[in-house]
Amino acid sequence: MAEKVFISYRRDDSRYQARMIHAAFCAVIPDDNVFMDVASIPPGANFRKILKDWVNQCDVLLALIGPGWIDASDPQTKGRRLDNPSDFVRIEIGEALARDIPVVPVLIDGAPLPDVGLLPDDLKELVARQAEFVEYRTFDADVERLIKKLGLDQDVDRTNSLPARRLKAEANQHADEEEGRRKADAEEAEDRHRLDEAEAEKRRQDKERSAWAAKKEMLHRWRGAAAGGAAVVALLLVGVIWLYHGPAKVIAELPEKPENRVLTDPVKTPVKTVANNLKTGQELRYLGFELENMSDDLRRRYKIKDTVEGVVVTGVDWRSRAAEKGFSPGDVIVKLGGELVESYADLDDKIQKLKQDGKKAASLYVAAPNGVYSYVGLNIQPGPD
Repeated sequence: MAEKVFISYRRDDSRYQARMIHAAFCAVIPDDNVFMDVASIPPGANFRKILKDWVNQCDVLLALIGPGWIDASDPQTKGRRLDNPSDFVRIEIGEALARDIPVVPVLIDGAPLPDVGLLPDDLKELVARQAEFVEYRTFDADVERLIKKLGLDQDVDRTNSLPARRLKAEANQHADEEEGRRKADAEEAEDRHRLDEAEAEKRRQDKERSAWAAKKEMLHRWRGAAAGGAAVVALLLVGVIWLYHGPAKVIAELPEKPENRVLTDPVKTPVKTVANNLKTGQELRYLGFELENMSDDLRRRYKIKDTVEGVVVTGVDWRSRAAEKGFSPGDVIVKLGGELVESYADLDDKIQKLKQDGKKAASLYVAAPNGVYSYVGLNIQPGPD
């Protein structure tokens, strides 16, 4: 038959340790064999008699002694509780000592064994009993040692006892909280990773746009310098002709006044002629630049991304508005007026359709070889912008 254990403690001194010790003992002996609280004493009952009855049923009494056990005071009388004959703890320990059952002083967290001179007469024998120590840092090992010394470490299945269920529930709750924190940390790390990737992609695109803008700016400057150089060469030629042949020869040799080119209109090129040229599949100098249908060779030559489709600009007349708009070889015309351009024949048909509908302007959706897109305004009628 399992022994019965009575746990004596002061709530303001060691109530948490008492609960934990109670749960540990309930894991090896039946719950009903471990007595602890006196809160169930009914009003009007003779508590001294009830306490004595409980203690008389027990085989072992554990006297939990914490740092404040000896000096605990009564809030009403302001005196020490141990000096009051009606003190619960005094009654419990005194009755167990009087019965001469094992009374174990359990010293909590380094509390010393009380000095015999500070104890009432009915408790003085307590200091003669073998004490056990239970520390916060070694609590489990200390309580296990106490249970073994009392011979209570029987092979009893207490996994379904109330304290065991409570401890298991607390452990499960702790595990769930840890898992929740782990998942939250993982989600936060994933969000940070995605944000970092998005920011890195944005920086990469900004860098590509900046590089492409710098390239176009350099091309504009080069074209300006080339235009200036061409003008100087032309003046020198005129001077040479003037020097050797006279002014009449100069006038005769001067080229006719170039016509006012419009970005979207071929110079004096009838639509029929343009259509015929388109059908030949040859390069077409059109709108101030040369165009070719997309091919693997052009994609490799200009390093055009695989995702870019349309008509490829393969040459630009530096005197045209195409040059002024910033076009350069390798640019790809993707859309005209919001419609995809499948070939330069398709581009010509769309321009003629817009003209027939009375449209004066449209927009080109243009891709750089690196896949950076932009819109370019398009005047589809002859004459100045």
